[in-house]
Amino acid sequence: MAANKKPLSEIEARLDPKIFFRANSGEIINLLSVGHLKITSNGHLVAQFLDGLEVCFDADRSRIFEQMHRL
Repeated sequence: MAANKKPLSEIEARLDPKIFFRANSGEIINLLSVGHLKITSNGHLVAQFLDGLEVCFDADRSRIFEQMHRL
């Protein structure tokens, strides 16, 4: 039986934007789990999580996050 997959945009719409942020076309991150943010040489953000996982932001999502959080 195939899983009923919802579009990520539909899931994103149900989440609290103060806690969750769409980092790129395939990933929504929990900001409470981020240990550190860094900026790459090309200006993109990378979220480093407490467990060592890293998620790269798309260029446009990096700009939006920086504006929202005044980085």
